[in-house]
Formats: sequence, structure tokens, C-alpha cells
Amino acid sequence: AADFPLGESMFAGVEGNFHFGSGPIEAEYGASARLGFRTQGGSKIYARGGYQWVDLDVENLTGVSEDFLDDNNIDTPDVGGDYLIGLGVEVPVSSVVLRANVDTIAFDTLRGTIGVGFKF
Repeated sequence: AADFPLGESMFAGVEGNFHFGSGPIEAEYGASARLGFRTQGGSKIYARGGYQWVDLDVENLTGVSEDFLDDNNIDTPDVGGDYLIGLGVEVPVSSVVLRANVDTIAFDTLRGTIGVGFKF
């Protein structure tokens, strides 16, 4: 994420993501903007919004081979996307950032994620 100060404690930023998979979801990628505030201890609390794409392995997901779909002229989209909104917090610890998010994509799913980021 790249954040830019908006006064003493507010900030706005942008971020991108890319995730690899080996099951029904081969990859997931997106971009979002975020708006939040920084606490006195350096933690960031923010809301974010953007767009998320998902690259599906249709054969793994449905059990129907891609050859069968191609042979029968069945065009099945394997990439889908929709808007993402969520809330998150980042806590700095030495040279890393601990991060937790709760997101929804088009209000169809709700997921919580945690992660570790490295500062450069």
C-alpha cells in the first residue's frame, strides 16, 4: 500500500494485490483505495473500496473437462470480478506490519484475512 497524509492523523492510499492458488481458484487480483486515520502509536484503521477479479479453474470447480466444453462450443467464463469494500487495521511492529481485514465482494461473500507486510 502507498499512503499519503491528509492532515495530522488522516490518510488516503492505494493498494494492489495478487494471490496464486492451485485449486478451483487459480488466482485472485485487485486494486483498491483506502481512507483512514493513524493512531498515536502508529497503527492505521481504514475503510477500503475497489475491484477484485478471480481467475477460476472451471474443470477443477465443476468436474467437467475443458476439452468437453470446447468440443461442444460451451463458452464458460473463467474470470469474474466485482466491487470490494471492507475495513482493516495495520499495526507496526519493528520493520513489519501486522494487518487484519474484513472484506466483502458485492455483498455475496464475507471474509476475514490476516497478514504480515514488510516495510521498504
